Amino acid sequence: MDAALGPRSSGETVYGKRLTRSLHAGMIVLLYRGFSGTPFLTAVAGTDAAFLARVSAAREPPLLTRFDDGSYLSRFGGVEVRIIECEITITTSQGCRTGLSRLVTNLLDHHRYPASDLVSLYQERWEVDSAYFAIKKSVLGRRVLRSKTWTGIAQEVYSLLSAYQVLRIAIADATETTPGAEDSLDVQERRPRCRSSCAPRDQMTAFVVGRSPCAGEGVK
Repeated sequence: MDAALGPRSSGETVYGKRLTRSLHAGMIVLLYRGFSGTPFLTAVAGTDAAFLARVSAAREPPLLTRFDDGSYLSRFGGVEVRIIECEITITTSQGCRTGLSRLVTNLLDHHRYPASDLVSLYQERWEVDSAYFAIKKSVLGRRVLRSKTWTGIAQEVYSLLSAYQVLRIAIADATETTPGAEDSLDVQERRPRCRSSCAPRDQMTAFVVGRSPCAGEGVK
């Protein structure tokens, strides 16, 4: 486990680059759009780790080769990448919203890593927001950190992250016999959260642009 922290004046990409010290082959890093700049992706690729990042739909990378799964080979600086364009529909109790999303990865083998699988994987990135909420509300009880020095703050942050990791491992172990159940557990209550039967469940559906969606190809 690793973390980087500091004053806001430095910017999150500065701290993100510090975390590349912990990356290695066999890992895949999910990155949001703020970390999709060519210098940062080049730094991640230099560690031999894989990355999957969202990039601006306004960015127009060159199309070098089109693959069967709808993705295509391109290049960001000196790094060969695969571009996946997908149409995402988010359905909530307030209605539906559809938009185009563009992902970039250095996993170039489209047979081993199909575009639809990577789109599905990227949706897991949003779970980090749930993790932050659990740390702030359930673990901290909305209290602020007490330390007034950088050393003390770092110690508290690592302690919180370690405690949260232990809780999540315990929850995952307890629900191992029910695949997917750990995603619906609350850190504080440690029991399934109930949803109102009359409220439609929020869901996300995505189709890779560049191929015709067939039955079963939707990513939810």
